[in-house]
Amino acid sequence: VEGPVGLLRVRARAWVLAVGRPEGACAFQGHDLPAILGAEAAARLLAHGIVPGERVVLAGDLEARGGELTALAHALEGHGAQVSGPHPLAQVLRADGRNQVSSITLERYGARTRVPCDAVILAPRTSATYELAVQAGARTELREGVFEISHAPGERSVWIVGAAAGTPSVLDAIADAERAADEG
Repeated sequence: VEGPVGLLRVRARAWVLAVGRPEGACAFQGHDLPAILGAEAAARLLAHGIVPGERVVLAGDLEARGGELTALAHALEGHGAQVSGPHPLAQVLRADGRNQVSSITLERYGARTRVPCDAVILAPRTSATYELAVQAGARTELREGVFEISHAPGERSVWIVGAAAGTPSVLDAIADAERAADEG
């Protein structure tokens, strides 16, 4: 921090980190075509009245994010979009198109199905952004293929709040941060 006599070193008693849980990448042929986007991006577009497509395919980690995808499907249908899915992400084989996605190929029960579409919304499992938390003294654990952040036993100098701590609601994250400030 710059002070009146130069730089000052400041040491915090505790850190409150809200580092987030970004959506992971999905690897299949054609995954980088325009109009293939994440569920969070699609939800933000809808919140501003922008429908990402007229014929939309939804796919993702149904165990972790199935409820979110189902709600997104209802919202898209409410805006007039035709929706296919949500489908398990593991069923997505490829996306095809020239200037943007025009179809997606799914494999279900050994049979391949080509689904015409003008948008694909993906919701892979999310993983906590852990790098800063680890540098500040938190621990990470690999659980079910994603990183989770946890406190070291008895550690109270690093508080993880928000989505990285499993609290997706902004209001709950603020309450967690206030509790950390009171206890820290």
